[in-house]
Amino acid sequence: MGRVTSVVNLVVLISCVVSSKTTLEDLENLPYDEICPKGSWSFDGYNVEGDGCLLCLEGEYNDQEGWDICEYCPAGTYAPGEGYWECLKCPAGEVNSEDGNLGVTPPTCS
Repeated sequence: MGRVTSVVNLVVLISCVVSSKTTLEDLENLPYDEICPKGSWSFDGYNVEGDGCLLCLEGEYNDQEGWDICEYCPAGTYAPGEGYWECLKCPAGEVNSEDGNLGVTPPTCS
């Protein structure tokens, strides 16, 4: 039973990581006048012609729908790619001691 539980836990963990981001395909399929999803932004928070939703960049996140900004991940966390709506904890043995809001480059773990 332990092995089955481990596999189930791994699948759940992978699902959590994969589901914490919005993809470019998600934005391409978003109808006009819809609120921008988490992990993306636009100047007015909506997907309108000429001002569509854009993905948050690597090292940034946005956990709210319809926002006009993405923020850098806080110390101890990172976003490994575009479109994240939550930052991931740095891997064991790696740290991100600088809050991205204090620097000019997105935070990374090392």
